[in-house]
Amino acid sequence: FEAELLTGIKIATLADAKRACDALHQMGVPNVVITSARIGDDASTLHLVGSELCARSGTKHQFAIGFPQLDGYFTGSGDLFAALLVARHASLANEFAGLAGALAKACELATATQAGVMAATRQHQMSTGIAADPDLPRGSRPSDMVRGFELRIIPSRHLITNPTASFQAFAI
Repeated sequence: FEAELLTGIKIATLADAKRACDALHQMGVPNVVITSARIGDDASTLHLVGSELCARSGTKHQFAIGFPQLDGYFTGSGDLFAALLVARHASLANEFAGLAGALAKACELATATQAGVMAATRQHQMSTGIAADPDLPRGSRPSDMVRGFELRIIPSRHLITNPTASFQAFAI
């Protein structure tokens, strides 16, 4: 959504996503991550598309990660993903010593943690009977319902401290 607004490029294919990444690189952004892109006709799968631009060589490492769409409403998922990605990328910078791949690995770990936390949240919602009618306007949702949409971060802290990359990046 944001990448489309910033670049004016409608993202419907991996080629479109690569062009949007290139446009953002041209704007001076060295690391680009497009989350939750719907690529093609498969409504059950979303894609993360990333591009890492090496400042020294000018080479790009572009990749994608496919992951299943999880139905539901989740409060704070974008904030959690951004925090996970920044933390993982910073911790991997020395390991990769400026070589391409740190962003892709950080995205794999952040996506795995995010998916686990969201699955735990969805399971909690189902077990407590908290369900969101997709047609219910956000402003009319009762506060106890909204609290039920908050991510189950504390009960899922093991996924944050010891993530297992369950989704693999592939080169595009």
